[in-house]
Amino acid sequence: MKPIKQFNGIDFSLWKKMIEGILEFLELDYVLYIVKPFPPTSGIEDYDEKMYEYHFKLEQWEKDNKLAKRIIKRSISDGIRGVFDDDDEDKTACVFLYLIEMSHRQVCVSYLTKRLTTSRYNGHGGLAKHIHYMLDIAYEIKVFGIDLSDSCVEHYINQSIRDP
Repeated sequence: MKPIKQFNGIDFSLWKKMIEGILEFLELDYVLYIVKPFPPTSGIEDYDEKMYEYHFKLEQWEKDNKLAKRIIKRSISDGIRGVFDDDDEDKTACVFLYLIEMSHRQVCVSYLTKRLTTSRYNGHGGLAKHIHYMLDIAYEIKVFGIDLSDSCVEHYINQSIRDP
């Protein structure tokens, strides 16, 4: 855990790759991709044997899932960890990682939207540079999957170059 810098809201994709790498090294990454084992249906052939196998797999999966969640929780800052309940025992490591990603995404989109809607051209550095800056912000918002029409972007650029 020492080589992982705690996730504090910056560079989520790098942090996620590091977490996935550690979980893979510890052979715990399967809990991110494989769902919790389901019990066999009664009345099938070799039911007792399959039930024994199910309990063994379930116990191992729950143990590994708990350890994976612990690793994820220890690698996020206290501020981010505080957003999530400690009573979320029913959440899997996969769901926990997804919730962190969605929380991060929401913060990023909110921040970028605020920058796009409140940025103003200050008369320095050239108008073309300012327009490129605004287009870059719009592109970053679109990368998060937010549908932003060209006319909307044009409107914010026009607003940003008018005097307040």
